[in-house]
Amino acid sequence: MTMTKETPMMDYPDVHTVIKSFQTTVNRYSDYPAIICRQRSGSSHNVNRWTYRDLHVTIQQFARGLVAHNVKAGTPMFVLCRNQVEYVIATLTAYYMGFIQIPIEPGILDNFGDVRHMLDTVIQHYNSDRVILLANDRTSAVKLDQLVLPTGTIKICTEGRSDDWIPFQELLLGTGIEPQERGPARGVAEQSIFFTSGSTALPKCCLIQAAQWFYHLEPSLSLGSFSPQARIVIPVPVSHAFGYICIILSLLQGACVVFPGTAYSLQAVVDAISQEKCTHAAIVPTMAHSLIEELSSFPINIKSLKGLTLAGGVITPELLVRCKECLGVSSTENFYGMTEGVFATTGLVQDLDKVTNDCNVSVGKPIRGGKFRVCAQGDYSTVPPGIEGELHFSGKSMITQYISKSTDDLYEVDGEVWFITGDRGLVDHEGRLFILGRRKDMISRGGKSISLPKIEAVLAQVSELHALEPQIVAAADTIAGEVPLAVIKGKADHSVVKQLQDTMRSSLGVAHVPSHVVPLETLRQTDYPRTSTGKVQRMKLAEMVQAYQESQKVADSEPSNDPCDFSHAIQTVWTRVSGVSSEDLDLKRPISDFADSITMLIARDQIRKGTGRQAPLRQWNATTTISDQIRLLKNSLPSTGKQDTCSSLQQEQPTGPPDVEDIAYLGNDKARFNATKAAIGKTISQYGLSWNEVASVCPCTDFIQLLCRTRVINDWNTRTAIVTKYATMENLRTALEAVVRNNPVVTSFMVIDPTELDPELGLYVMIRPTKEYLDRCLLLNHGTVDTLDDLRALTRKYPSQDHTRLPGPLFRALLVLVRETNSAAVITNCSHSALDAIYHQMLNADLDQALGGHALRPHVPFKSWADAFYALRKSPIAETAVKFHAEYLRDLGKHQHVLWPRPTHDLVVTTERQDICGHIIIFSAPSFVRLREVYPSLTTPTILKAALALLIISRPNHSHALFANMEAARSTFPFLPASIAAQGTYDAVDVAGPTFGIVLNLVTFHPRETVLEYLIRVQQTQAQLSEYASVPWHEVLRRLNISGNVVPSVAESMLFNWMPGLASAVLGDNPFKNMQILQTHIRTKLGMLASATAGGPDGSQIIIYLEGAFANTSIVWVARAAEEWKKIALWLSDENSLSLPVARFHRALGIE
Repeated sequence: MTMTKETPMMDYPDVHTVIKSFQTTVNRYSDYPAIICRQRSGSSHNVNRWTYRDLHVTIQQFARGLVAHNVKAGTPMFVLCRNQVEYVIATLTAYYMGFIQIPIEPGILDNFGDVRHMLDTVIQHYNSDRVILLANDRTSAVKLDQLVLPTGTIKICTEGRSDDWIPFQELLLGTGIEPQERGPARGVAEQSIFFTSGSTALPKCCLIQAAQWFYHLEPSLSLGSFSPQARIVIPVPVSHAFGYICIILSLLQGACVVFPGTAYSLQAVVDAISQEKCTHAAIVPTMAHSLIEELSSFPINIKSLKGLTLAGGVITPELLVRCKECLGVSSTENFYGMTEGVFATTGLVQDLDKVTNDCNVSVGKPIRGGKFRVCAQGDYSTVPPGIEGELHFSGKSMITQYISKSTDDLYEVDGEVWFITGDRGLVDHEGRLFILGRRKDMISRGGKSISLPKIEAVLAQVSELHALEPQIVAAADTIAGEVPLAVIKGKADHSVVKQLQDTMRSSLGVAHVPSHVVPLETLRQTDYPRTSTGKVQRMKLAEMVQAYQESQKVADSEPSNDPCDFSHAIQTVWTRVSGVSSEDLDLKRPISDFADSITMLIARDQIRKGTGRQAPLRQWNATTTISDQIRLLKNSLPSTGKQDTCSSLQQEQPTGPPDVEDIAYLGNDKARFNATKAAIGKTISQYGLSWNEVASVCPCTDFIQLLCRTRVINDWNTRTAIVTKYATMENLRTALEAVVRNNPVVTSFMVIDPTELDPELGLYVMIRPTKEYLDRCLLLNHGTVDTLDDLRALTRKYPSQDHTRLPGPLFRALLVLVRETNSAAVITNCSHSALDAIYHQMLNADLDQALGGHALRPHVPFKSWADAFYALRKSPIAETAVKFHAEYLRDLGKHQHVLWPRPTHDLVVTTERQDICGHIIIFSAPSFVRLREVYPSLTTPTILKAALALLIISRPNHSHALFANMEAARSTFPFLPASIAAQGTYDAVDVAGPTFGIVLNLVTFHPRETVLEYLIRVQQTQAQLSEYASVPWHEVLRRLNISGNVVPSVAESMLFNWMPGLASAVLGDNPFKNMQILQTHIRTKLGMLASATAGGPDGSQIIIYLEGAFANTSIVWVARAAEEWKKIALWLSDENSLSLPVARFHRALGIE
């Protein structure tokens, strides 16, 4: 349809400008509170308050400051603020002065392309020779300085002066010509621009007329009828339309807006409601769930809260009931909206039956001047009441077009402009509107939004694939919820499928790889279903695919479990642990091309479990190909009790508390025994436990003690959402009980008590797994969730943040029933003090076995390993490890202050990163393989570690890189003489507990050293670090005469972790028969956890996964760090670089 550039909306007789209405409010309620801003500072809050008079005066001052800079009406003002008073001042000043107000979430600065698009769209549309930028802090200002802006740009920062940025407070002190009120008393002169992301790559630009919005919203939305005594807490982002509406509409009524903090914090919201006596809250459903869980666990008086306005997500009848029961609100409101100006609301409702049916909550009726109709898919004809269809909207609050972008979603009928929302809905016979589905062209795969057109756009760039006219649709998946599926015009032979999937994997990542490729002829179609204009009807195509898949369902066939089929069993294990597909697995290719020593150990353990056979560790490590391993196992004898480490070391389950001789570190000292009992009793008594419930006690390693003593490890926990395939809730609980009993360390508390115990000692205190203890502390029923997405959200936003924090228990499990799949599920939550990566795999494997009804094979007791570490920590072999680390780190004191990146003091996660745990990049590195062929000792972990060291050096520009890396330490028990280790009895691969350690890397930068010399040096040092991974750190630190805090400080800065199992996890493989791992969630405040692995048939596919403070707060910086790490690694491995001075690595970053 063709329209003018900016179609004016109808001017109603009683439409006043926002400023006119606000001035009326100021005159009536000048001394009433308008804004309350709460900002956390340590354990307390700084609270700033503004009356309406204060706010009005500040707006006048800000306007005068801008007039002094000769800013004219029509100038775009980009407001990059969070929930702070500066946003309100800037917005109302923009309307007062006739500027165009454009709110942008500061977190989006991490996506440079989107920000560039937003600014360019506005500047080019209005042909602006100057703009105003208001940044919320210096970090945002630095990011904005990377943009090319008009020469007359006025840059303002709320956090003080930074280069050419004007401090916000300085403008308030400026003098200038008294501004005149802009705009008529009636009309729509006040304009804002909001950006909305759809199914395309770039945000779309919506010009809205503020006065029209509030004229139509005020009589419909509850906030439009609030009294001046009302206080509304608003934690939703102010840059979003929902937050903006709630703020302005509340201020126009004389109510008080309460900002609990600049960024969302559940505790801050609770404190704000309680301490400021808030009467109403404007929140999204996920916030409501969190509030309910928080107040259920920690009751706080919020009796002042009377109502909720909910928007921005799916609401269930159960949630509304829980809001009334748990939050005590008398009424709730469901507000449906889109940035395009599409709005509906129920208003505040007390009788929930008025807005609910069996399983859905109505969004009410359209706001004043608006109307909906439900149409047949791809058509403009309406469907009868009660029939599902596509939702269309028309109204005076709605845009008539996007700025600088054409769209088919707006059309005109009988002089009325209608908007196709893309949402599915129905209107029942009572006239209530229900939203039934998400936007078109987007799917949610494992909680990640996937754009189907974006996949098609990538495929269209490959000529062979473009010729097949691929269409991507959503396919249902029991675990992931939805996955992309490709339909093509042509045959889906192996080469086509491989090319299509490889293209997506390398371009957008594994999440975008279609799960299946279906030829159109398989659907018995010669062409795609299309509209009258020729547009493919994606939903109809998806229905065809769904019908086809259901017709093709067959019972799953189980592979042969014949223990004699060693070749098949070994290949299956290697496919699983390496991430290499069975088609690409070459039995004669050197294993070092695609696996490291840890992968070898994992594979050995899993093969032993699958075949019942095991070769001595030395012989196993001597094999170079999978074929060698098959021959070795065929010639070995089945495992017997004498050969089985588990059997030889397995201890009887204790029936009472341990005695003095059962606790190895005591040395039968009864005085120390009594002190130990006192320390343990003091810790566990607060959980209703006594010494009689203790099953066993063993010491932790020095490294774990250092991390626990400083509490650094408190946010190093791993939460895993697991969905069972067939189990009932009762079956799941029974299986979990079996897993706990087979893994005593998960029942543990960590006891560190310098007054009763040695200050360098930490104790695992394992509790007897009685039903009462399991039910009360470990295996907790959480009830039900509606969908798998809800289960993912529950995993990310775990309801009890103190679970697994010290002193324990170190393991918890939430049992959940998922209604969507009628599946029993569990969220396991385990402290890193009781878990490492290999042990995590063992626990999951145990659960899978238990769910299948199989008896669990006992593991090597962790207590045996831990007692050996303590008993031998002063042995000659331990002394060798101490000497190595003390010599290697002799200059540590000179460099311990130069750490990058720094951790955050508290766990801080920006809004846009709430649902994203880390940052993954996958790239091809054939140069790694070529380098290994010439220099076999230079492994992939070495190349990546060497590159990471240079990346660290480049940041503080220091002479050394100081960082930590994890070592599995599972080749054998610690500090054993070679003669004992050779017997194979003390194999540590199957130890049921955390054997891992951390070593410190102090890499010196020698600029003139050649790249090859540098790589060989790093490799040689790494070999020694792995050899001496088990180390008594307290003794090393004594010899260095340095504080014990240095180890946790370095570990909390940069931690490198080579993770062989990462490839299969990223590629979505499921190694289990009876369950599926839906999500693994780690959220830590350490500076950066840099994990990496290699995959592909030759090990040339590199996966980098970055977590920590960098990934929690900024996509720009974490993506930049990952890209620079990659560039340095590729430069180091390039054969043309090997003879160059290593100082030239800057060239890989484009720096001369």
